[in-house]
Amino acid sequence: MTTVTVQLPDELYRRAEEQANQQGATLEAFMQEVLEEYLTDLQEVSEAEEILARIRSGEEPSISWEEYQSLVNPEDQEDVIAIIAAKRAIERGEDEFFDLEEIQAELNAIQG
Repeated sequence: MTTVTVQLPDELYRRAEEQANQQGATLEAFMQEVLEEYLTDLQEVSEAEEILARIRSGEEPSISWEEYQSLVNPEDQEDVIAIIAAKRAIERGEDEFFDLEEIQAELNAIQG
């Protein structure tokens, strides 16, 4: 593991220490978690921007929100969105906890 030394403004250090204490974590563990979450968020934003660019250029298939709503029962919409997100995570190789065939079967069942 690599050690990094960072100078922080006193107020930022105090806030980080306070949050770590509230979570019952060491400051080091808390800062590692925050940095990991931030980097993941940046990656997700970048991927979303890439997808949006492909949608706008016509490279990525898409449907309108109205079409989506007409295809999926309102009570199933959250499930469909979660399943699609899981499917994309698997396709990117980011999560070994999902079974792609099972997710596709669930999505097909919901879509009727």
